[in-house]
Amino acid sequence: MGKVVFRSLAGTILLAAACATSAGAATTWSFTQATDPITDQAVATAIAEYADGAWTRSVVVRCTGKKLETFVSFGEFLNTDTVSVQYRFDKDPAEKGGWAAGGGGTSIFADESHDAARRIATGTTLAVEALDFQGQPHRAIFDLTGANPSVSKVMAVCGVSANGLEASVPGLRKEVALDLERWGPKQIGTAKQILAALSAYSGPMDESVEPEFATTVQKFYDGYVADCRAGGSFAHTCRELHLYWDSGETHYAGAVSVIYEKAPSGLKKAFGSLYMGD
Repeated sequence: MGKVVFRSLAGTILLAAACATSAGAATTWSFTQATDPITDQAVATAIAEYADGAWTRSVVVRCTGKKLETFVSFGEFLNTDTVSVQYRFDKDPAEKGGWAAGGGGTSIFADESHDAARRIATGTTLAVEALDFQGQPHRAIFDLTGANPSVSKVMAVCGVSANGLEASVPGLRKEVALDLERWGPKQIGTAKQILAALSAYSGPMDESVEPEFATTVQKFYDGYVADCRAGGSFAHTCRELHLYWDSGETHYAGAVSVIYEKAPSGLKKAFGSLYMGD
């Protein structure tokens, strides 16, 4: 993902003020479930929407097969690339990110769909501000008070627990847990083969994330970071990490890139051919 340019601190303050002073537009949550006629996959959707002038704002949590997506639709064109976003749940501090555009450029997809879905299910308000291709802000504010029943059903269809993976695996950091929740079954299975080939993992060789695999991934990533800090690696991910460290920032580079760099040649090609969520 390229560098994202954000608005000034004043924009963050305005977003926080908007969320603090508004309960969000009145919205009614609905749940639907169907079977895709082409793939026979189960498709479950929770959605809330409201009219904002000529546009319809909506927030959606959707499960297709076992892939969970959380996104906000503005009803008007934003961009076809990464969109700079500020968002705030309840009275929490406003957060910034770069969310992928979709839906013909009118929707933005949360990077951490599982975490966003959980926060929607348990929250009261979500405020989102997105910058369009001209740098102009577009804002949506949602009332989440009735979200839990519908969103929880979607999460159940996708097999996503109400609590994060870190809640069931002692010592697992949230950043690693959120990372693993984005992986698809093929990624998990291939990563297990790679870690086993490197004598780093000896657990079940299936396509599920069990505690031993989760802790192995975290330990492997931490070992890579330690080696990188000590000057033992000059690979792409290590160079990227040093750019952040040299500017005084912390950064989680993601375990996928680390495992890919260390993979044996045959498995590296297979792992590199997969997209996030495969």
